[in-house]
Amino acid sequence: MKKKFLKKQNQVTNIFQEIWSKSEVYDDGATANKSKKTYSFLSDHKYKKWIKKTMLHKTKKHEPKIIDFGCGLGVSAYAILKEYKNFDYTGHDLIDLKKTKIYLKKKGFNKITLKRNDFSQSKNIEKNKYDLALALGSLHHTRSVKFSLKNTSKYLKKGGRYIGWIINEQSPLRKSTDSILRKYYLSLKTNREKWNEAKKHARLSKIISKKLGNSKIKLDFDIPSWEIKKGKYKLQTLIFDYIVKIDYSPTLSKSTHQIFDWYAPTYYHQTSRNKLKKIIESMRVSNIEIVTKRNGHFFTFIK
Repeated sequence: MKKKFLKKQNQVTNIFQEIWSKSEVYDDGATANKSKKTYSFLSDHKYKKWIKKTMLHKTKKHEPKIIDFGCGLGVSAYAILKEYKNFDYTGHDLIDLKKTKIYLKKKGFNKITLKRNDFSQSKNIEKNKYDLALALGSLHHTRSVKFSLKNTSKYLKKGGRYIGWIINEQSPLRKSTDSILRKYYLSLKTNREKWNEAKKHARLSKIISKKLGNSKIKLDFDIPSWEIKKGKYKLQTLIFDYIVKIDYSPTLSKSTHQIFDWYAPTYYHQTSRNKLKKIIESMRVSNIEIVTKRNGHFFTFIK
């Protein structure tokens, strides 16, 4: 069983090594600014308050210690921490982190520790060490969201804050098309084949996006089988959220990345709000907040 999990996790590592090898797509100020705006929207503008509360607790004798699970290139960390100084940052990921160190140094991070480590495992945990833990889009790429969330929370000091974002359970039709497409991507033998397929998908997305423009529709009825409520919808958003992933990133390269990221990894768990709530409540933590959007959950708690 362990070999089976290891094989799947290695596949995920291989996929993200491919993604971050093309780091030039993300290594720009525009991406960090867009990430910041995205996190603000996804958290109902709360994440800044969550982080500020932790960062303001620092003293001259104690610089906040931050750990970032699934740090990737470091874009997310830079996007939400760039207004702060004097903190100790540790990033964990399974990929090669040489580019991450270069990126964060260039962005002004001074105290950086990077570890090529499977944070979903129970080995070598630095218990009760960190003031702030970040897991922005990484937990659903492990063998178990529940296990990995509980495991990574052990790194926090008592009173430390955890901030995460995970994929929501998709609507029925979107979940079905996701499953069909992911099965096809996993049948492809090489990353090049997967990448080429993602690029074609991205090109179609751009064509459809251009045709749809800002077209909107109004539904005066619910469609329970699709989980669609009556109301006004931007047509492209309706298709994206309820039918199939027609990505509308600003460039073809970023759209390709988004699609490859979504369909190529073996692990891409979807978690309902109720299930996430139960997992967190079972951890006996406090100050739980969960902000749910159609595509995912932003959440925080205090250990």
